[in-house]
Amino acid sequence: MPMGSYLLIVRQQGFRDTRCPVRIGRNQQVHVNLRLFTDAEIGEGFVYVPAGPLAVGGDPAVPRQLERRMIDVSDFFMARFPVTNGEYLPFINDVAARNPGDARKRVPRWEDFGGSHWLEDDCSRWSLPKGKDQHGLIWEPDQPVVDVTWFDANAYAAWRSTVDGRRYRLPTEVEWEKAARGADGRYYPWGDRFDATWCNMSESRLEGGPRLGPVGEFAVDESP
Repeated sequence: MPMGSYLLIVRQQGFRDTRCPVRIGRNQQVHVNLRLFTDAEIGEGFVYVPAGPLAVGGDPAVPRQLERRMIDVSDFFMARFPVTNGEYLPFINDVAARNPGDARKRVPRWEDFGGSHWLEDDCSRWSLPKGKDQHGLIWEPDQPVVDVTWFDANAYAAWRSTVDGRRYRLPTEVEWEKAARGADGRYYPWGDRFDATWCNMSESRLEGGPRLGPVGEFAVDESP
């Protein structure tokens, strides 16, 4: 096959289709070894990222970048979308039922100005604001949850593990790169050219100003 970047789609009855990006260098022999998993093993809302080589670092636009190098990464499952407000809210209310003070430390909050974005009633039950909050932000159930700390995210993963009976954790930095960049070291999940309309950021919309959108709104922002 000519040198270049390829996407293998491996199908076997009883298992989920496996997408495996492969890069073939000049005069290079590439051996692909795959484990296949069922839908039940991977889990609803998760994708399977097969083991394989990854080009990490090397982006000249990133300050204090890592030196570009090839490493091998083990396979893993990763949520297709970020955790949403609608998924995070039951966690907050479960914590509040046992310790309202702990819930106030975990709820999305404005650290610089104090106070939380969400609303707490007299019974220590939390809900999303209707319309804009006091800082002008809109909180919809299908938006990614923001303004929480790394410690909050770990606590959510531990809680979700107990609720679902599966072990969840945060992805490592290398796993983030593997899931986003595939095997060819692309700078963005969709390739090497940037376009603000392809992802959810402050310059994505020409009307209405910067705002968070629902997960899955930007279909081009998808890795291999």
